[in-house]
Amino acid sequence: MTSWIPRIWPAWLALLIAIPAALVGCGGGGGGGSGGSGAGGFTLSQTSVAFSAKRGGAAPAAQTLSVHLADTSAASLVAGYRTGVSAPAWLAATGSGSGLDYTFTLTATDTSLAAGTYTATLTIASRDAAGNDLQAKDVSITYTVRDGVLITSSPTTLTGVAGSPLPSQSVPITVTAPGSENWTATSDAAWVVAPSGTHQGSMTLELVVDPSALPAGTSVATVTLTNAADATDVATTTVTASLQAPTITASAGTIVLGGASGQEAATATATVTIDTGTNAYPLTLVPVPGSGGNWLGATSSPGTVSGAGLTTITLTADRSQLSPGSYSSQLNVQATVNGQLVSTPIAVTVNVDTNRLVVGATGVAFSSFPSRSVLTRSIAVGNVFELPGVTWQATSSQSWLGVTPTGTVGQPLVLTANPAGLAPGQYTAQVLVNSSTSGVTNVESIRVGLVVGASDPAALIELPGVSATFFATSPVEPWVFVSRGATVEVYDMYSGALVQTITTPAAAQGQLIVNGNGTRLYVVDSTSTQSKIYEMVIPSGAQSRTFISSNGWNDQFAYARPGAMPVLLGGLGGEAFDLTSGNPLTTGIGSPSIPGGGQVIVASPDSRYLYISDGPVSPSGTRSFRLRYALNASQLSATPVGYDNGIEATYARSNLKEMAVSPAGDKLYMAAGAPYQFDILDAPALTLHPPSLTGAPYPVSIKTSWNGLVVGGAQTAFPDIWIYNTSGTFLGNLASSSSAGSNSLAQGSLTISGDGTRLLSGGAVVRIFALPHP
Repeated sequence: MTSWIPRIWPAWLALLIAIPAALVGCGGGGGGGSGGSGAGGFTLSQTSVAFSAKRGGAAPAAQTLSVHLADTSAASLVAGYRTGVSAPAWLAATGSGSGLDYTFTLTATDTSLAAGTYTATLTIASRDAAGNDLQAKDVSITYTVRDGVLITSSPTTLTGVAGSPLPSQSVPITVTAPGSENWTATSDAAWVVAPSGTHQGSMTLELVVDPSALPAGTSVATVTLTNAADATDVATTTVTASLQAPTITASAGTIVLGGASGQEAATATATVTIDTGTNAYPLTLVPVPGSGGNWLGATSSPGTVSGAGLTTITLTADRSQLSPGSYSSQLNVQATVNGQLVSTPIAVTVNVDTNRLVVGATGVAFSSFPSRSVLTRSIAVGNVFELPGVTWQATSSQSWLGVTPTGTVGQPLVLTANPAGLAPGQYTAQVLVNSSTSGVTNVESIRVGLVVGASDPAALIELPGVSATFFATSPVEPWVFVSRGATVEVYDMYSGALVQTITTPAAAQGQLIVNGNGTRLYVVDSTSTQSKIYEMVIPSGAQSRTFISSNGWNDQFAYARPGAMPVLLGGLGGEAFDLTSGNPLTTGIGSPSIPGGGQVIVASPDSRYLYISDGPVSPSGTRSFRLRYALNASQLSATPVGYDNGIEATYARSNLKEMAVSPAGDKLYMAAGAPYQFDILDAPALTLHPPSLTGAPYPVSIKTSWNGLVVGGAQTAFPDIWIYNTSGTFLGNLASSSSAGSNSLAQGSLTISGDGTRLLSGGAVVRIFALPHP
């Protein structure tokens, strides 16, 4: 046994390796050496170890000692320090092995020591099973710490959005080096630039970092400092940029072209932006493969996109490639930012209806008298899709009626009657209008009437013994339909003669209306608890159909041909009937509560807009709707457009009785109990259009004619009828009775003949007048 190694070494210094073989004998030894004999003898691969490191740098590589036991007499190996020897904090040791061979791994762990040479002596000993030392050997350890170039601070990670205006910036790092040491700095990435040349000693080194061209993700650049005199003396640090991928955003993730009806514009716009600030990148629109057909496109190049403003893209559908129906596609709106593709999808649906020709009038009345004739009229021709370039062709069934043979939508179809050689009497003709444009298959028909008179009609005709409230005129024949209890009497507007008496199922009748070509009369049964409307055939007078309203018809309803499809429209509840099929339709207008119990309703001459007012209330508000009839869906839609609450600057419009639309569709004329004038609203926006037309207490009727006449009537004035043109020029007054105090003009009882030359006024007295030229 030796006495210079304690039985228990300090635990944090001692390293013990148990040897599984049984120990035999006991021996001792001292000092160093690589040889070993006797019990517990062993040899060391080396008796000295040297470490070298740069101050503040990386720890030096670990080194190993190999131990070979001479025999199996030792039960364990220990490594530690002799009594009185201080354990160095900078040294660590671990051991492993088996049988007769073992390894001790030594590591110099601390590079923060001051420059200099540090030494230590580590002792390795063998022991028997009782813990007695058998042999021990010393290992001399030297640790040299030198000064060198060091980086003592590292830059923080740069963040931002790739492709945005990330400015070039100076990033400092702190360098520590001996005052006499020269060194250089290099970067392995172009986006980090280290100052060139040779630097000396300690300093703050300013790196120039430009991340503007970096893609999204994490980019790392390594900066290396190298001692100019010693290539092994280096220091490194990394500069990291962690950039988010830019996000491209479209204002609409889904776009519907053609609207729900399939008739609206097949173009739509969306705005696109990207969060790259003021930096702009080319924008492309790429259809998603397999998501649709060739019908989807853009009207122009989308240009560039940035975050500085919104980029507008216009998408369009070529409906000429599509049959009626609904189609879907998808495209990616994308841009390449610093080599990376970013995109967002837009789903596009196009609804396609059947494109149809639409003529502005399906009934025309001409007249020829010695002193006044109406022999020409221009008819607008359009199409449901409102596309330019759609062609039309027109033919006449009679030689006395000439027509413009061909044209394109937007160009008028001019009808010209020639009465030369015709005997006095009533003549009719038919004009057919079709199109050679692909996809337009319907034929529009216009009934044309011509009255040839040998003498001029009287300027004033009073129907003897006739009093009535509800009237309607034919757009073709010179006939006025007069509601007379259970019958409708038909009078000639030029002569006042009774032409026909039509018996209806109604004991008492409400409003009368004639369809666009003068072949059907619609009569409201004001006594019916089922709110019936009877369709009567003209001129036979036979009853054709009965329409029963579930919401209740009020005193006014309207006839219109949206998209060349004839319909009846009621104000209450937005109820409607398809006059082709006879089926009820829903407009979506709704059913507001009306304090006065009814509404006033009128359609524009081109049937594109519908106007509904609250009627006999104060104030009387008015709404406008865009009418569309989707043939493929058998659906009538009424989209809200404008609203006037009836409260103007100095008054409230009250007790509205009737409305009329100008021939051009740009003005809506109002006849309301108050104020005592005929207000004008711009249509369809429904903003007040001053000045109003002069009237008197209490306006009850307003009518317009295709030739530009505007006729209004009031109850208590004498004369009680005012005539204007659409420019607002006053053309004169008429009286519905022979003297003041006897007038009794009824609500809505003014009506104008189809040729625009005759006016009927109704009430206790029924009169027919010659109208002035507009």
